[in-house]
Amino acid sequence: MEWAEIINIGIGILVPVVIAIGLPLALRKHKKQGPKQVEGFYEQLRENGVNCSLVEEGNKSSKIRVSKWSGTKTLKSYEVVGKQYDRINLTFISTQYGVTYYIEFLVNSPNLEIINPKKAHLKRTKRRNQSEEIVYKGNKSFTINLELDYQLETLLNRSEFVGVIEIIPETKHGYTRIRTPFVELTPEFLDAINILARHIKSQF
Repeated sequence: MEWAEIINIGIGILVPVVIAIGLPLALRKHKKQGPKQVEGFYEQLRENGVNCSLVEEGNKSSKIRVSKWSGTKTLKSYEVVGKQYDRINLTFISTQYGVTYYIEFLVNSPNLEIINPKKAHLKRTKRRNQSEEIVYKGNKSFTINLELDYQLETLLNRSEFVGVIEIIPETKHGYTRIRTPFVELTPEFLDAINILARHIKSQF
């Protein structure tokens, strides 16, 4: 048997073993590190000028629950004063690959049953040449106003946020949910969210 064949056989045996041992360890480490991501979230909110208070667990008014099929669970819920959004939920989805955290800003939207708007989202990307792009998709009558909002675009670019911001009308509850990936909070990012919430309140 030639050395090349021996090496190939060895690699064929070694790779599955490494995957079988390494992947569970990596996932376990990711799960253990997960809670560290959200430590100090309340302090971040306060430092960035969000006047909020933690809602006690078990209070029925503490959360607007998400659909059970989504697998999303609420970790913390905060009542907000003085902003266009009324509550902030810190949520997560747990899978075999680890835990993913989200921030959800809830906006009071009493006319949802009349308007019945569709979901929308915006996606901000940053290319290798450092050029920035924001793409809006979904409810056209709503997103066209976002596209024309230069202040919103400026704040998102300054915030360095990269990813998708979902705008999800919750007709049953009379709220619209602004859902973002868990990110480090900055004044620019929170101001951009506040502008989004203002657009939602003016149309929904």
